[in-house]
Amino acid sequence: MEARFVQPATTRRPHKSHRFDVHGLKVSRAVTLFNKSPFRTWLDLESTPAVTWYCERPLVIEEGEKPRVVDFYVIKEGREQLWFCPTKTEVESNQPLLKRFPGFAYWCEHNNIDLMFVDMTEPVDNVARANWGHIIRELSAFRRYVSADLVSAIRSELSEPKRIADLWRMFPTVDPIVIKVGVFQLVHQGLATGSELGYLPISPAMTFSAP
Repeated sequence: MEARFVQPATTRRPHKSHRFDVHGLKVSRAVTLFNKSPFRTWLDLESTPAVTWYCERPLVIEEGEKPRVVDFYVIKEGREQLWFCPTKTEVESNQPLLKRFPGFAYWCEHNNIDLMFVDMTEPVDNVARANWGHIIRELSAFRRYVSADLVSAIRSELSEPKRIADLWRMFPTVDPIVIKVGVFQLVHQGLATGSELGYLPISPAMTFSAP
């Protein structure tokens, strides 16, 4: 599917917002995010193999009294989606967000675009997101050093669950960082899994598999 949005519609920084400059692996470019909720949502998008594309702040809804930036455009499992990260004021408001923008809601329905709302009641920080922050940083820095042949060889070894430390012993002539990043690449692509990523910090003892 061809992406409808590929660049942000606005780069204006909201007043008093935190700025996060990151590298978007799935879009192969620098991504700038404002505030923690879009940053956490971006980590979730990068960590979900079913998401094949995204774009931050793809459009600005000019309808109504006050413009509203759409937080993300997402292609997931072949479906187009527009994601909102509701602010504290929007969560506490008695007026549903889309009631303010009936024309926009109609446009989305007419174009077969799903509207998604991120649950802002989830914990701000957790182990899984911290792990994915580490994975993305490592992939951004080192994946260019990982050959396709090595990734294929690691995937074959992961036909049975193995720890990162086990893989280091299996490939003694390869830099351990490159081995680890090869595992991360498989996980990022949905070709391997690590059930411990959700509750344990990444370590050489962490187990991965590629069934």
